[in-house]
Amino acid sequence: VDVSLFDYFEDVDNDDDEQIYTVTINTNGVLIQTDPINSVNGILTINTPCTLIGTAEITIEVEDTGAETITDTFTVTVTDDVGPVISCAQDMFYNVPVGMTATANFGSVTARDKVDPAPTLGFVPNASFAFPIGSTLVTCTATDASLNETIETFYVHVFEIQLTAGTRVLDVVSLRGDAAPDAGGSAGVPA
Repeated sequence: VDVSLFDYFEDVDNDDDEQIYTVTINTNGVLIQTDPINSVNGILTINTPCTLIGTAEITIEVEDTGAETITDTFTVTVTDDVGPVISCAQDMFYNVPVGMTATANFGSVTARDKVDPAPTLGFVPNASFAFPIGSTLVTCTATDASLNETIETFYVHVFEIQLTAGTRVLDVVSLRGDAAPDAGGSAGVPA
Protein backbone atom coordinates (compact mmCIF):
# COMPACT_ATOMS: atom_id res chain seq x y z
CA VAL A 1 0.00 0.00 0.00
CA ASP A 2 1.33 3.41 -0.92
CA VAL A 3 0.49 6.47 1.19
CA SER A 4 1.12 9.97 -0.14
CA LEU A 5 2.58 11.96 2.75
CA PHE A 6 2.47 15.19 0.73
CA ASP A 7 -1.32 15.05 1.21
CA TYR A 8 -0.95 14.90 5.01
CA PHE A 9 1.86 17.35 5.77
CA GLU A 10 1.93 20.92 4.54
CA ASP A 11 4.74 23.41 5.16
CA VAL A 12 4.28 27.00 4.02
CA ASP A 13 8.02 27.69 3.97
CA ASN A 14 9.18 24.74 1.85
CA ASP A 15 8.15 22.71 -1.14
CA ASP A 16 7.04 19.20 -0.20
CA ASP A 17 10.11 17.59 -1.75
CA GLU A 18 12.45 19.74 0.42
CA GLN A 19 11.15 18.16 3.64
CA ILE A 20 12.66 15.09 5.27
CA TYR A 21 10.15 12.36 6.12
CA THR A 22 11.03 9.69 8.69
CA VAL A 23 9.11 6.80 10.29
CA THR A 24 9.95 7.26 13.98
CA ILE A 25 7.59 4.71 15.56
CA ASN A 26 6.12 1.45 14.26
CA THR A 27 4.28 -0.41 17.04
CA ASN A 28 4.08 -3.70 15.14
CA GLY A 29 7.20 -4.30 13.05
CA VAL A 30 6.22 -7.93 12.43
CA LEU A 31 2.93 -6.91 10.79
CA ILE A 32 4.03 -3.69 9.08
CA GLN A 33 7.28 -3.10 7.25
CA THR A 34 7.90 0.28 5.67
CA ASP A 35 10.24 1.10 2.83
CA PRO A 36 12.30 4.29 3.12
CA ILE A 37 10.10 7.26 2.32
CA ASN A 38 10.62 8.65 -1.16
CA SER A 39 11.30 12.36 -0.57
CA VAL A 40 10.77 13.24 -4.23
CA ASN A 41 7.14 12.11 -4.33
CA GLY A 42 6.41 11.73 -0.60
CA ILE A 43 5.32 8.12 -0.92
CA LEU A 44 5.44 5.83 2.10
CA THR A 45 5.20 2.18 0.98
CA ILE A 46 3.69 -0.14 3.59
CA ASN A 47 4.26 -3.87 3.21
CA THR A 48 2.46 -6.61 5.11
CA PRO A 49 2.96 -10.37 5.04
CA CYS A 50 -0.11 -11.98 3.46
CA THR A 51 -0.43 -14.41 6.38
CA LEU A 52 -0.90 -11.87 9.21
CA ILE A 53 -3.72 -9.60 10.34
CA GLY A 54 -3.78 -6.93 13.06
CA THR A 55 -3.06 -3.25 13.66
CA ALA A 56 -0.04 -1.01 14.04
CA GLU A 57 0.50 2.63 14.85
CA ILE A 58 2.93 4.45 12.57
CA THR A 59 4.41 7.81 13.56
CA ILE A 60 5.91 10.01 10.85
CA GLU A 61 8.18 12.94 11.58
CA VAL A 62 8.64 15.67 8.99
CA GLU A 63 11.52 18.13 9.18
CA ASP A 64 11.74 21.21 6.99
CA THR A 65 14.89 23.06 5.86
CA GLY A 66 14.66 25.32 8.93
CA ALA A 67 14.92 22.22 11.23
CA GLU A 68 11.33 22.62 12.36
CA THR A 69 9.56 19.30 12.88
CA ILE A 70 6.02 18.06 13.02
CA THR A 71 4.80 14.53 13.74
CA ASP A 72 1.61 12.66 13.08
CA THR A 73 0.51 9.17 14.01
CA PHE A 74 -1.92 7.01 12.12
CA THR A 75 -3.24 3.49 12.56
CA VAL A 76 -2.83 0.81 9.92
CA THR A 77 -5.27 -2.09 10.12
CA VAL A 78 -4.59 -5.24 8.12
CA THR A 79 -7.63 -7.45 7.60
CA ASP A 80 -8.36 -10.72 5.85
CA ASP A 81 -11.13 -10.21 3.33
CA VAL A 82 -10.37 -13.08 0.95
CA GLY A 83 -12.13 -16.40 1.24
CA PRO A 84 -10.46 -19.81 1.21
CA VAL A 85 -9.75 -21.71 -2.01
CA ILE A 86 -11.67 -24.97 -2.49
CA SER A 87 -9.86 -27.75 -4.35
CA CYS A 88 -11.21 -30.89 -6.05
CA ALA A 89 -14.92 -30.10 -5.85
CA GLN A 90 -15.78 -32.19 -8.91
CA ASP A 91 -18.77 -34.28 -9.87
CA MET A 92 -18.79 -37.75 -8.32
CA PHE A 93 -20.24 -40.94 -9.80
CA TYR A 94 -21.61 -43.98 -7.98
CA ASN A 95 -23.25 -47.24 -9.13
CA VAL A 96 -25.75 -48.96 -6.85
CA PRO A 97 -28.00 -51.99 -7.19
CA VAL A 98 -31.71 -51.54 -7.83
CA GLY A 99 -33.48 -49.93 -4.87
CA MET A 100 -30.29 -48.82 -3.08
CA THR A 101 -28.83 -45.38 -2.34
CA ALA A 102 -25.22 -44.23 -2.25
CA THR A 103 -23.11 -42.68 0.49
CA ALA A 104 -20.57 -40.25 -0.96
CA ASN A 105 -16.95 -39.73 0.05
CA PHE A 106 -16.02 -36.02 0.11
CA GLY A 107 -12.49 -36.68 1.45
CA SER A 108 -10.87 -35.38 -1.74
CA VAL A 109 -12.42 -31.91 -1.28
CA THR A 110 -10.07 -29.58 0.60
CA ALA A 111 -9.78 -25.89 1.43
CA ARG A 112 -6.73 -23.70 1.99
CA ASP A 113 -6.40 -20.08 3.08
CA LYS A 114 -3.46 -17.65 3.17
CA VAL A 115 -4.21 -16.54 6.74
CA ASP A 116 -6.18 -19.34 8.40
CA PRO A 117 -4.25 -22.64 8.43
CA ALA A 118 -7.43 -24.68 8.99
CA PRO A 119 -10.53 -23.28 7.24
CA THR A 120 -13.70 -25.30 7.82
CA LEU A 121 -15.59 -27.18 5.12
CA GLY A 122 -19.30 -27.85 5.15
CA PHE A 123 -21.47 -29.75 2.69
CA VAL A 124 -25.22 -29.61 2.02
CA PRO A 125 -26.27 -32.35 1.85
CA ASN A 126 -23.45 -33.92 3.83
CA ALA A 127 -21.56 -37.08 2.84
CA SER A 128 -23.66 -39.35 5.05
CA PHE A 129 -26.80 -38.36 3.13
CA ALA A 130 -28.48 -41.29 1.33
CA PHE A 131 -27.99 -40.10 -2.27
CA PRO A 132 -30.85 -41.46 -4.40
CA ILE A 133 -30.72 -42.56 -8.03
CA GLY A 134 -30.16 -39.49 -10.21
CA SER A 135 -28.12 -36.30 -9.78
CA THR A 136 -28.03 -34.35 -6.51
CA LEU A 137 -26.49 -30.89 -6.26
CA VAL A 138 -24.02 -30.56 -3.36
CA THR A 139 -23.05 -27.12 -2.04
CA CYS A 140 -19.60 -26.93 -0.45
CA THR A 141 -18.83 -23.92 1.78
CA ALA A 142 -15.32 -23.13 3.06
CA THR A 143 -15.09 -20.59 5.90
CA ASP A 144 -11.93 -19.06 7.38
CA ALA A 145 -11.35 -17.58 10.87
CA SER A 146 -12.30 -14.10 9.58
CA LEU A 147 -15.66 -15.53 8.42
CA ASN A 148 -14.85 -15.14 4.73
CA GLU A 149 -16.69 -17.77 2.71
CA THR A 150 -16.17 -19.45 -0.61
CA ILE A 151 -18.95 -21.56 -2.09
CA GLU A 152 -18.66 -24.15 -4.85
CA THR A 153 -21.07 -26.76 -6.09
CA PHE A 154 -20.79 -30.18 -7.66
CA TYR A 155 -23.12 -33.08 -8.38
CA VAL A 156 -23.27 -36.57 -6.96
CA HIS A 157 -24.54 -38.79 -9.79
CA VAL A 158 -25.99 -42.15 -8.73
CA PHE A 159 -26.71 -44.80 -11.35
CA GLU A 160 -28.81 -47.88 -10.85
CA ILE A 161 -27.30 -51.11 -12.14
CA GLN A 162 -28.89 -54.48 -12.71
CA LEU A 163 -26.71 -57.30 -11.46
CA THR A 164 -27.14 -60.61 -13.21
CA ALA A 165 -25.42 -63.87 -12.45
CA GLY A 166 -21.71 -63.56 -13.26
CA THR A 167 -21.73 -59.74 -13.58
CA ARG A 168 -19.20 -57.98 -11.42
CA VAL A 169 -19.43 -54.30 -10.44
CA LEU A 170 -15.98 -53.67 -11.91
CA ASP A 171 -17.28 -54.89 -15.31
CA VAL A 172 -20.21 -52.44 -15.16
CA VAL A 173 -17.98 -49.54 -14.12
CA SER A 174 -15.41 -50.12 -16.84
CA LEU A 175 -18.07 -50.63 -19.55
CA ARG A 176 -19.72 -47.32 -18.64
CA GLY A 177 -16.42 -45.43 -18.34
CA ASP A 178 -17.02 -44.32 -14.74
CA ALA A 179 -14.32 -44.03 -12.11
CA ALA A 180 -12.94 -47.24 -10.64
CA PRO A 181 -14.64 -48.36 -7.39
CA ASP A 182 -11.76 -47.32 -5.13
CA ALA A 183 -11.81 -43.81 -6.61
CA GLY A 184 -15.49 -43.26 -5.89
CA GLY A 185 -17.00 -45.90 -8.18
CA SER A 186 -19.54 -47.99 -6.34
CA ALA A 187 -21.19 -47.97 -2.95
CA GLY A 188 -23.07 -50.75 -1.27
CA VAL A 189 -22.54 -53.19 -4.15
CA PRO A 190 -21.08 -56.65 -3.50
CA ALA A 191 -18.18 -57.67 -5.74
